[in-house]
Amino acid sequence: MEDHSQIDLIIAVADTGIGIPPSQREMIFESFRQQEGQSTQQYGGTGLGLAITKRLVEMMKGQIAVKSNDVQGSIFEITLRHVDVSATQSSAKISKERLGIHNIAFAKERVLTVDDIESNRHLIKGWLSQVNLEVIDAESGQNAILLAREYHPSLILMDLRMPEMDGYETIQRLKANPATQNIPIIALTASVTQDTKSKVKEYRFDGYLSKPVKLHDLLYELSHHLKHKIIDASVVPKMATLVETFTMPPPESITNLPFLIEALEQDVMPIWEETSAIIDIEMIEEFIDKLMILGHEQKITALINYCKNLQKLAQEFDIAYIEIMLNKFPDMVEQIKGGRS
Repeated sequence: MEDHSQIDLIIAVADTGIGIPPSQREMIFESFRQQEGQSTQQYGGTGLGLAITKRLVEMMKGQIAVKSNDVQGSIFEITLRHVDVSATQSSAKISKERLGIHNIAFAKERVLTVDDIESNRHLIKGWLSQVNLEVIDAESGQNAILLAREYHPSLILMDLRMPEMDGYETIQRLKANPATQNIPIIALTASVTQDTKSKVKEYRFDGYLSKPVKLHDLLYELSHHLKHKIIDASVVPKMATLVETFTMPPPESITNLPFLIEALEQDVMPIWEETSAIIDIEMIEEFIDKLMILGHEQKITALINYCKNLQKLAQEFDIAYIEIMLNKFPDMVEQIKGGRS
């Protein structure tokens, strides 16, 4: 019986370039190799694109081949056998109640949370920082307007009841400004009356969450407005297991704490900042090398384990987990700096 849950997937990309002679069709898949006689200045490139593509295809147990006219034009064809269609579809579905920090990863975006109660802001910031989101916070409507204009967040979480300028007045001003009028704004309120819900709709809020906010409700609401990836339940324990190995030792147990802090701040953090901004595999490897040396010199197992796990993810080109892992690093540094006298 034919299995309709699996397909053979063929992806073909054609170009009208300079053509590739038969003698060079294997060589172009090697790292840092380009067709002989090709002008790097004219055509650009580093000779890595096809090598990375071939590696990714082979990791998926596929093949890549090239057909080319010696004079002009090439067709690159990727073949993936027995692709499990049903598994691909189900991996993108998860019930709201099961959403948590280990089974969803957002694209790297900025969220502004607005609440006059500091503990509420810290709670949301703690949650969202674990799902790859950068969080800035404001304690008032006035400050929220200033931060929204300056940083243009991808989404705003807005408490409705605040002194001086409440959430309703704040959203009116944000929607009236062309620079901020298209930012999605989610209302946060302890009131669940029909009047409140009607007013939220009237003031053009893009969503509504009742307080106290539950983690799965928050993630579910954000998933309607921000790019994200649902992580298959079968691999959820992977991140939890990795994170457990990152707990830093007590600062007082580190022999040369001032040296370690200086090395992290001056040598490692600048590379981390650049790496986390663009997720470049070569830069990630440079970051790993520097941090691994430091971990061995200072005999800090958590740093060594972090590097090993990040290195494995880089070898697998697992971008979603790489971003999550990179975002854990500043917290590790803060744990160390907390012991500085």
